[in-house]
Amino acid sequence: MNEKLQQILNMAIKEEEFFKNFYLEAAEKTDVESAKALLKNLSEAEASHKERLETLDSEKLGELVIADKIDAIDVAEELALTPINEFNSLKEIFEFAIKAEASAKDMYERLGESVDDETAKKLFTLLASEEEKHHDMLASELEKIGI
Repeated sequence: MNEKLQQILNMAIKEEEFFKNFYLEAAEKTDVESAKALLKNLSEAEASHKERLETLDSEKLGELVIADKIDAIDVAEELALTPINEFNSLKEIFEFAIKAEASAKDMYERLGESVDDETAKKLFTLLASEEEKHHDMLASELEKIGI
């Protein structure tokens, strides 16, 4: 098993779990119906991402790591997982989430380049694409509600 890969996957699972709860808590804090619906939808999507990551056979995948690619991923880049009560406004919540989704997209793209396994590559590509959609939906909603 590649220790670096396991560390990155553990971090990704932790972040997906965090954002599942973060989006749900954010949805409960807003009265803006369109934002509430989006945040609940994103919470469900993050739960699905976590489940998908947990299905990976990390032992097998660890044998298929492209060493120089995986080593180029800086685990120290882990996003500060700021609790929802640290934010003073819906705008701050959205801005934080937009940055987080961009970071997740980048991480999944780099993970996809770091493994020589078609199933894992497809999963990481799919997750990167979904994180990009989340980013765009959050940015669009933020613009729409004009805060």
